[in-house]
Amino acid sequence: MSTLWVLNPNSTQAMTDAVLAQVRSGLPPGVRAAGITLAAGPPVIDSRPRFAQAQALVAAQAIGDGLVLLACFGDPGLEALRARRGGQPVAGLAEAAVAEAVAAGQRFAIVTAGAAWVDMLRERVADFGAAAWLTGVHALPFNGLALARDPEGCQAALTALVQQVERSDAQALILGGAAFAGLEGGVRSRLNIIRPVTAAVRALLRP
Repeated sequence: MSTLWVLNPNSTQAMTDAVLAQVRSGLPPGVRAAGITLAAGPPVIDSRPRFAQAQALVAAQAIGDGLVLLACFGDPGLEALRARRGGQPVAGLAEAAVAEAVAAGQRFAIVTAGAAWVDMLRERVADFGAAAWLTGVHALPFNGLALARDPEGCQAALTALVQQVERSDAQALILGGAAFAGLEGGVRSRLNIIRPVTAAVRALLRP
């Protein structure tokens, strides 16, 4: 049996658990999922300094053989982790979600948690060669930890932001953050909603 490792570079176990639950719902027979929560990481990655901290932790993390899903939407340390894995499949939430939108030929918007992510995610999308497909990054006024702790209390703000994106020229909507895992089903939109966890699992399992 092969293992799909869910590597969470922050120290919030509840986020790892939410991503794991979504991953397990889509795994074929013969693949098991296991979580790694980096206790030395920040409780949430919501700034450039914390992103840099996560990059260093991810790059240094020892992981057993198998597939790796990097469970932070900005994909901190993705490139270094992939280089260290010697060809074993590694997927990041942001890279996989962006790739699905581009493959569908759809211009996409990203909804994320926290204003610090706006410029950071624009830069990451450019790193993936997809800047021309991005219509905008739209941030909720709170970080991912607040969203994970009180999704019901954050729902009104999320709904309003999705409605704002619907008035743009986006064709697809990416909910950008591990804290959204499992919450996408409550989001209603005329846009194609891309689930980063699902996209990353598909990327890992692709022949």
